Amino acid sequence: MMTVGYWVGSAYRGLGIGGSAARALSRWAFSAEAEKKLGARLLRVEAWVFGGNTASEGVLRKAGFVWEGARRAAVVKDGVVLDEVLYGLTRSDVEAEGTEVKEEKMEKILTTKSVSCLNDTQQSQV
Repeated sequence: MMTVGYWVGSAYRGLGIGGSAARALSRWAFSAEAEKKLGARLLRVEAWVFGGNTASEGVLRKAGFVWEGARRAAVVKDGVVLDEVLYGLTRSDVEAEGTEVKEEKMEKILTTKSVSCLNDTQQSQV
């Protein structure tokens, strides 16, 4: 099992970076290439989200993850007790899609998104 986590700076939210990264990484995790690098054949990828973080839940749903449940009053963030919500993606989910992301393609997806965001930010600062 692999756990995925991400954080997107406020200036870059809503640009598809989180979704692209979550989708690319999770598809790559089930590839033959990942199996060789990790030395294991993963059966699932999961992500935990703070309860109430609907944007992050949306990122995971768009990446194909499925809501699996919640742990009530499981974490404390900034002094506030929150639920923790679990999303999962299984090998059979990805195999049913017929998608697999090779490492080179994953790097291209992430680099393209990052560069376009940096270019947009740099242009807006000029």
